[in-house]
Amino acid sequence: AHGIEAPKPDGRLWRTIVAVDPPGETAECGIVVGTAPTGAKAGRDHAVILADESIAGTPEQWGAAVVAASRRWDAQAIYVEKNQGGDMVRSTIHAVDPSVVVKKITAKESKQARAEPVSALYAKGWIHHAGFMPKLEDQMTEWVPNESKSPDRLDALVHCVRTLLEEVQPRSVGRVARSFSERNF
Repeated sequence: AHGIEAPKPDGRLWRTIVAVDPPGETAECGIVVGTAPTGAKAGRDHAVILADESIAGTPEQWGAAVVAASRRWDAQAIYVEKNQGGDMVRSTIHAVDPSVVVKKITAKESKQARAEPVSALYAKGWIHHAGFMPKLEDQMTEWVPNESKSPDRLDALVHCVRTLLEEVQPRSVGRVARSFSERNF
């Protein structure tokens, strides 16, 4: 996407995950599916965002949507934010299918600090979208830190990319000049 050539298969196994940002101040549950080579590193490997399957609904509805996305894309695991209802989110997902693998991740930084290195990876052509994801892409270009509602889809995307590329750190992608909202996608 964005005029950048997609990565070429290189014989490595790719892992697919689902990242979830449960409803907070918004009514939507962010559900983003991504894939990258096993053992991928930021600045060395590409990641591909396969789908934005975010929905508004009850916990039962978004729990079912998370499991459906995991099955549809044959995901190896579902990642949920530990400090954003992690146990409740895991229980909601396991109520639909107790056999899916749900892993908790801890957000140690602000939303902006977590998003900046991912934004830099987009700017450098390391992240690709497999198709058009208008609502996700709107959040990527419209979210203003400390001024906008919490971006459910964008939060799930950031968790997805950081998890796929082994916890992207700002030093691994260079100095970040602009946030998502300042970029032209």
